[in-house]
Amino acid sequence: MRLIFVITLAVGGLAAGSRPMVPDFRLPDLDGHQIALRQYRGQVTLVNFWATWCAPCRIEIPDLMRLQAKYGARGLVVLGVAMDEGGKGVVAPWIGTERFALGPTRQAVNYPILIGTDAVADRFGGVVAFPMTVLVGKDGRELRRVSGPINLDSIEKVIQSAL
Repeated sequence: MRLIFVITLAVGGLAAGSRPMVPDFRLPDLDGHQIALRQYRGQVTLVNFWATWCAPCRIEIPDLMRLQAKYGARGLVVLGVAMDEGGKGVVAPWIGTERFALGPTRQAVNYPILIGTDAVADRFGGVVAFPMTVLVGKDGRELRRVSGPINLDSIEKVIQSAL
């Protein structure tokens, strides 16, 4: 007799205790303010590790902007964690000048950009590819992790069910 086990993981399909807690961090934003992940507890938070030189990262920024615009009022927070070696000196001018197609106009990034560190990336299990996205539930537990560009439809379904 052959036994076949099928395991299906769906949003809400795992007990909250079996989803890992996401490590807290404190990083500066582009204005120098210290931002802690824990200050967003009670909201769904999408943490996106990226870099200005990363083409797939730049391609997915408009999708992240759409998510922030569509779900921000309902409790979603997108946090961009820039991992450029040049830090704020590279990231701030790039963010200041880049505009992305969002509807009929080109707009600036509409979510906070933080200056990341290798230590924070390591606490998230390391960043093996840019971009890397971790979706955090209201309870501070990991809902989804994506190495590489996100699939907008897939991540949006998880966001909708978590809000």
